[in-house]
Amino acid sequence: MPGRKYAQVALGLVKQLKSADVDAVAKVAYLAAYTSKTSSYEGLFEYPLLVMADDINETPQRTRTAIERLIDRGLVEYDLTSEWIRLIGWNRSPNCPQNPSVALKRITDLVESGCPDVGMLCRTFAELAIKVFERSEGWNSRDEKYRRMYSALTDRVRQFNFDYDQEFHAALIVELSHYPRSVRHQTRMAIPTIDIELPADGRSSDRHPADTEEESERTGEKENRKRKACCESSAETENPDVLISMPSNKKRDGMPLDATKNSRLGRGD
Repeated sequence: MPGRKYAQVALGLVKQLKSADVDAVAKVAYLAAYTSKTSSYEGLFEYPLLVMADDINETPQRTRTAIERLIDRGLVEYDLTSEWIRLIGWNRSPNCPQNPSVALKRITDLVESGCPDVGMLCRTFAELAIKVFERSEGWNSRDEKYRRMYSALTDRVRQFNFDYDQEFHAALIVELSHYPRSVRHQTRMAIPTIDIELPADGRSSDRHPADTEEESERTGEKENRKRKACCESSAETENPDVLISMPSNKKRDGMPLDATKNSRLGRGD
């Protein structure tokens, strides 16, 4: 799996870490994993304990303690045997693909990653696939290239569901608790065999830092659309033939004030 050359850090990440009730070493360890050049674009990669310890300039024992604290807070998963790490919520942040071609590449790379922990692989795949379904609502469905890419995406998801069955199904159910009804509907369309039983609002009480950021972005976009719609509605209701003339005692271009009024008003229209 190719290494990353950049990371899109969600706004408020450091603030969320501050409220996660972990010590300074754990915060540095999390940020090191989040921005490590050895990581992947999918948020699941091999990150040996000794490498992390060297990155944060700490002893292996203190680094392991930091990882355990991050695990307790639900920020990462870490397999001490294989030394693979999963950054929980990575794909709910701006790091998720923005178009179908990149999404297909990310999903393909994840399937071929060689992660030995099936549970971590399934949870990462579920997080990525469902976020892609949500993003696809804004893609151009009338474009032929889009339709081909989306068809290939759904085929990949169905194949993964066939290969991992129960593990992937359980991961999907948990991940869908972070999303609204429309995304659950798209998931059902992609995987007709899935049985989704969630609260009416489709939201989980367990919120990750990336969830909070995404929610605030969506709320801000909705408010902007509402304000724009109100402004357009007000503009349409105004009478374009009514012009406001401001009183003035001055003459314009040597003409009397009455002669400079709007021609409609001068003619009595």
